[in-house]
Amino acid sequence: MVLAARLSAALGMAEAADTDRLRELLLSYGLPVDIPAGLAPETLLAHMRLDKKNIAGRLRLVLWRGIGRAEVVPDVDEAAVLAILQPG
Repeated sequence: MVLAARLSAALGMAEAADTDRLRELLLSYGLPVDIPAGLAPETLLAHMRLDKKNIAGRLRLVLWRGIGRAEVVPDVDEAAVLAILQPG
């Protein structure tokens, strides 16, 4: 969820401050907010390509325009997704 929010901010769809608020909220409940160590971003992207939401091999993701405003976004750029999946 946090990664989708970060991607939304990177794509100019939402404010980074909303992502920070979401991250802090999830942390306060003890929920994970980062990719577990040892998972390669390229492998994660390969699995995302298999998701049932995708159409004709193009990524469709649920992203947001801020808190409470989610939408399905077609044809998400894989390079942008890969950049968000990178550690650090």
